[in-house]
Amino acid sequence: AVTETTEAVTTEPVVEESTLVDPVVEDVITEDLIVSEVTVETPVATAASDPDTDGDGRVDEITIAHTNDIHGRAEQANGVIGIANAAQYFEEVDADVIVDAGDAFQGLPLSNHDEGAAMAEAMNEAGYDAMAVGNHEFDFGQDVATGYQDQTGFPVLSVNTVYADSQELVFESSTNVSTQGYNLGVVGVTTPETATKTHPNNVENIEFLSPIDTTVNEINRLIEDQTIIEDAFIVLSHLGIDATTNEEWRATALAAALDDVATFDAYQIIVLDGHSHTAFADERYGNVLLQQTGTALNNIGLVTLNFVDPSLTEGQLVDAQTALETIGYEFDEEGNQVTAGRTNETVQAIVDEASAAFEEETGRVIIEENPIWFNGVREYVRSHETNSGTYVTDAMVEYGRNGGFNNPTDFAMINGGGIRDQIVQGEPITEGDVIAVLPFGNIISQIQ
Repeated sequence: AVTETTEAVTTEPVVEESTLVDPVVEDVITEDLIVSEVTVETPVATAASDPDTDGDGRVDEITIAHTNDIHGRAEQANGVIGIANAAQYFEEVDADVIVDAGDAFQGLPLSNHDEGAAMAEAMNEAGYDAMAVGNHEFDFGQDVATGYQDQTGFPVLSVNTVYADSQELVFESSTNVSTQGYNLGVVGVTTPETATKTHPNNVENIEFLSPIDTTVNEINRLIEDQTIIEDAFIVLSHLGIDATTNEEWRATALAAALDDVATFDAYQIIVLDGHSHTAFADERYGNVLLQQTGTALNNIGLVTLNFVDPSLTEGQLVDAQTALETIGYEFDEEGNQVTAGRTNETVQAIVDEASAAFEEETGRVIIEENPIWFNGVREYVRSHETNSGTYVTDAMVEYGRNGGFNNPTDFAMINGGGIRDQIVQGEPITEGDVIAVLPFGNIISQIQ
């Protein structure tokens, strides 16, 4: 096969009516999710007025807040908390530890246009302590991926990502977070699917080792090291639970494997997952807790750890009841937040500055008024034909028949997951709208 590559171009759209999808369905797909938080507690009966119940100078309860698969959701919208609102919420619940399980920077044009720089700054200001490396952290290239730690100011972790030629780690494998007198060992692990879920050039000379083996080895190393005596462990696993993922690469397999290690029985291990975009709380594997918040900052996860006397239990946590709670943010009819006191102004200023820069760069109007709805809604475009998919591939054929390649194109195809947004009816279409639909900066290749 002879492959020829050329940069993709944007062509003036020829608007056609489509009877494939009823636009009314848009309201069902984008229904108001408000904001929910996934909360898991392991309560112990303590005096509310005296959190240091055993008199050892340490409080007996700490709160861990976590996110995953933010995918560039810097701005608040219906069903999307937004990073400034999340930062304010972390303050409201007095979160002692804030972590993320990967795929934070790529996803929407606002974050993509500066390759996640503003999102990294916002997460740092929001108080994050550590994050795992997700597959989409590589989407802007290796140099950007390895540079995120400098931009965030907090550790970016992956215990199983190594350079193929030297087997040296590409990122830090773990870190320690000290809070309220306790030490939490935090390990990051990345899905081996990254090798095929980002452009091959982005992971050239990079190998992804076994998530289970490397995580077990790292926790053992931290226990044996004794430089810092860890009281509990957090595993930030960008692995997911999809049935299509190799079983040994899933977070469920990792949690079960960690529970099988006798050395770990004296510790509570919290596996905070990502990658599969599923929301679930309080899956238990012995002393291992597994949960995930979904995607796109729809949820904020909370884990409340209640310690008994550490001197008697060697840091083991009480494993007791759990709960799933929901709180709401209020929005007006246009989707603007109206609930007072829910935004961190410093983080919001970072988002506003990035938004203004993006609008200046991509605000050029291509079509004054779009007469139809282009359906790029995830649930549709990934399952069957839509007018957006048809239009994009028609444009690829037109380009390939009119000078884009040496040979005229016969037909074109695109993966449904490469179409990432809709274009609404009755409003102008801007460059930014087009980038939102096709945000990955891909190229068109022709195979003869």
